[in-house]
Amino acid sequence: MPKKKYRAPEVKSSSPVIFQPAVKMRVFSGEHCPPCEAMKKAGTWDKLAKHFKVPLELVNLDKDKNGPELQERYEVYVVPTCQLEDAEGNVLADFTGSGTLASCIEALDVGLAP
Repeated sequence: MPKKKYRAPEVKSSSPVIFQPAVKMRVFSGEHCPPCEAMKKAGTWDKLAKHFKVPLELVNLDKDKNGPELQERYEVYVVPTCQLEDAEGNVLADFTGSGTLASCIEALDVGLAP
């Protein structure tokens, strides 16, 4: 299966709209989360960030001092949760749970689709 490249969705509007592409990937994980650790060890998060050409921020909700605030702000109730954000911190696409690299890319692509 050929790799899908990130493309900004088309926005149809009568007024001028400037689409902000994803500028960051944030992954929420936990200390006692086997799927989180497996995906980290497999390099899934790094590969996803590379695929979408964005920097990666890993947030361990058990260790990060800002974890509880970020968890509430982004309404993260399950780990792992992966989000693509625009420059203003708005979530453009996300997925929860574990999977293969291909299934993660597909989940984020679906979220970015117009």
